[in-house]
Amino acid sequence: MQKLYIEATSTTPRIVFEPDEGKLMLSGRSMPEDSDAFYLPVFSWLEEYTASPKEHTELVFNFEYYNSATLRCVLELMSILKNIKEPNTLKIIWYYEDGDESSQENGEDLQYTINFPIELRVLEP
Repeated sequence: MQKLYIEATSTTPRIVFEPDEGKLMLSGRSMPEDSDAFYLPVFSWLEEYTASPKEHTELVFNFEYYNSATLRCVLELMSILKNIKEPNTLKIIWYYEDGDESSQENGEDLQYTINFPIELRVLEP
């Protein structure tokens, strides 16, 4: 399976998925004009990955800023990956800035919505 790499722009996040390592990272700003179109290749890549995942998969979100359309796409990403079956494991990490209650609450809401534990971490200064 090929690595997925999408370079960040002023409105889209950097996306690096290393299938050989089971690491999936999204970082930066995410407010694409058409979130569904932007994230569609990512959904497809994840569907392929979940057919034969690594023993341990880690999904990391480190958004500087994101809009509500991105949150819908993030929910879809998490929903696809939470279908990874045992004995394989999935770890989801949601970073937020200290004091950013909205982002912290979004991480908590996502956890509740997908009924899967999400590790909430405060970004180090």
